[in-house]
Amino acid sequence: MQDTDLPVLDYQTVTGDFQFAELYDWQQQALRSWKAHNFQGVIEAVTGAGKTRVGIAAIAQALRFGMKVTVLVPTTELQEQWMTSLRKDLPRASIGRLGGSHTADFRSVDVIVAIVNTAGSRSLIEHFRAGLVVADECHRYAAPLFARALDEQYIWRLGLTATYTRHDGRNQVLDEYFGSIVYKIWYDEAQRYGVISEFDIALVGLQLQNHEQVEYDMLSDEISTDTLSLRNYFDQAALSEHDFMEAVGRLSKLEDGSAASAIARRFLRNVAKRQSLLANTPVKNFALAALAPSLAAAERALVFGSSKEQAQAATQALQAVGVPAGHLMSGMTKVDRLGTMNAFRRGELHVLCAPRVLDEGVDVPAADLAIQTSGTRVQRQFIQRLGRVIRKRPSGDRGRFVYLYAFGTIEDPALRDDFLTDVLPFARDYMYFNLEQHLDELIEFLAPEPQPEISVELPLETPAPTEYETSSEQPEFEGQPPRWNDILDDGELPEQLSETVLTDDIIGDYFRKIAQYPLLAHEEMVELAQQVEAGVYAQHLLTTNYTGSRKERRDYWRLVDLGEEAFNRMFTSNLRLVVSVVKRYFWGNGEPSFSFLDVIQEGNLGLQRAVQLWDYTRGFQFSTYAHAWIRQAATRSIAESSRTIRLPVHLVEQLNAIRRIENVWIHEGNEPTTQEIALVLEEEPDKVDAARNAEARILSLSSERWINGVPYLLADLIVDELTLEAEQWSVINSFLRGLRIALQRATAGFKERDQSILFHRWGLTTDDGEMATLEEVGRKYGVSRERIRQIERKLLKELADHEGIKAVWVLER
Repeated sequence: MQDTDLPVLDYQTVTGDFQFAELYDWQQQALRSWKAHNFQGVIEAVTGAGKTRVGIAAIAQALRFGMKVTVLVPTTELQEQWMTSLRKDLPRASIGRLGGSHTADFRSVDVIVAIVNTAGSRSLIEHFRAGLVVADECHRYAAPLFARALDEQYIWRLGLTATYTRHDGRNQVLDEYFGSIVYKIWYDEAQRYGVISEFDIALVGLQLQNHEQVEYDMLSDEISTDTLSLRNYFDQAALSEHDFMEAVGRLSKLEDGSAASAIARRFLRNVAKRQSLLANTPVKNFALAALAPSLAAAERALVFGSSKEQAQAATQALQAVGVPAGHLMSGMTKVDRLGTMNAFRRGELHVLCAPRVLDEGVDVPAADLAIQTSGTRVQRQFIQRLGRVIRKRPSGDRGRFVYLYAFGTIEDPALRDDFLTDVLPFARDYMYFNLEQHLDELIEFLAPEPQPEISVELPLETPAPTEYETSSEQPEFEGQPPRWNDILDDGELPEQLSETVLTDDIIGDYFRKIAQYPLLAHEEMVELAQQVEAGVYAQHLLTTNYTGSRKERRDYWRLVDLGEEAFNRMFTSNLRLVVSVVKRYFWGNGEPSFSFLDVIQEGNLGLQRAVQLWDYTRGFQFSTYAHAWIRQAATRSIAESSRTIRLPVHLVEQLNAIRRIENVWIHEGNEPTTQEIALVLEEEPDKVDAARNAEARILSLSSERWINGVPYLLADLIVDELTLEAEQWSVINSFLRGLRIALQRATAGFKERDQSILFHRWGLTTDDGEMATLEEVGRKYGVSRERIRQIERKLLKELADHEGIKAVWVLER
């Protein structure tokens, strides 16, 4: 499509001053500020303020001027929400999507809602006159993988985010593209405009159990000691907390056996243990049970944790005191997620417990009470969680947020200087509580405000009930029930559970994926193995034409399904075991011809075989049994593919044993003899020599070997014993090599044909130095032998005074 083909669109509700329908005052001011900055900049608005509608107004303005528009989103769920909102507010615009199975382009549409990693692989605006890019959640796009989508050809650029500042120092990437923040609306201004509700914050301190406090103090002391030690390797004081942890992470990955890498690994291990201790302490579940009256009095409540185990434990603690609660986690299927969310929406579940998955963006129904059971050091996470309870609700009641922390730990606000001071001043009220001493005061502080009674005159005839009930929080859809991921009425795009996002670190992506599967205890593995066994037997009965009643067949098919689910759980919960086993054999076997992930895949096949054959009745652990199968699959795959000519597996294992013995002796300062190795292995010395001889690898004849500072090809160093003596061959080979190098330098400015004639005449095109005759060279170039002689004479005159050639060969022959 050419520039002249751009359609002229007429949006009557849009003017040059951004008078888009139903904009708040702050949204109009934000758009005017964006316009004053040459239509470039970032608008930062707290969650719930309605920044999405700002983007839609900007899109309408761009379409009015005939521009093409790209909306960048990080997930498919947000893509769907933008599509729904744009179709509702801009019904006359042609809109398409890019990413997944969609491939829209500007030849057929005016607006493209693109997933950022797909948009980064192509230029959407390349052949068009002008364009606008609206980057939702723009703080994410500083990552190298996503930054490729920030095309310089967009002349209008608008970033939307709730928290713009990053902690990895990459905000400069966004500043250079968008031009920094042009408008910011924080809690005070959002409350003044009436776009969020007021909120109270309760900071509730808990005392760890004695043994937990001892363990915490011990871990903290070790962390402090290691932090001081790490100063010797880089200036920890000059680094931010994020940069320091990244530097320690890189140091811990070194496999050089140094003290620095060992200290870094111990440091990270202790930090993880301390965080796990604070997250999983039973004290916080006791606190949730104590706050059951407040949770029951709330319209809806959310409990935020930091791990799946913590969310499950919180759910169990609340159910034990009679509070209907459920949990939402990334490991659940979409059907289970939807069922849990609908139950929470309908009120069947009064409390929803979740780890960080809610931070990544689930569109939850409006809640008026949230409890955070684990401390966070990231401002973005705290603001997103607080945003769940400050959305405007029909009741007009305030939102209430409870921050649980352990006294005297890194969670304690009294020991921290962080973002809490940026939020607390804008709360309607905030108070510190000691749970053991102030429980009654805390419950009173969290009690909802009484609502005035409203008398309503009922009609004489009650209308027939509709198929689906709707509330003021949900949009009404014709012909279909409201879904838990529908757009909220305030115009803010709800966030969704995001799918796996791939990065340039493939191994890291795989590790993050398998980390979502929880580890299982021995008793759970036995129970699952019994279900697998029952499923296999049921499948046998069904496939052997077992005849029974319809109910019996249904029961058998149910057993088969349960067996398959149990098999998958046993398999996925042990994927981390595969990684821990195969890395010992991968890194210690030279350079295999395939990647680490390929070895992991082979180990996974061994794990699959172990799940099939494990006999739980014999009493030993599954991990012990699976270890052998995983090791066998990994080592055999390495043995079969790491060499051009495969060696038998038993011989490879023998060579590995020999190599281990040699490494031990060399580390002690000695080099073992064949007899000493044979003695340790209890083998004959002849067998050890045979194994060593079999280890010889195939080498390329074109590989280089350095002799006296001069590089030689391996093929040039091989002596033909049938034609030349070794000494004579060495002299001739050295002479030809020197002459070849000198002639290449001397004829660098000659024509290619002239160079080739000299090389053939001087015997530099063959390994034996055989000179080509004038007739042979003439035949090659289609001229007479006399013409070749003339050319050669002319070239020799030009080279007569070249010192490099004189040093190798006197020209007058």
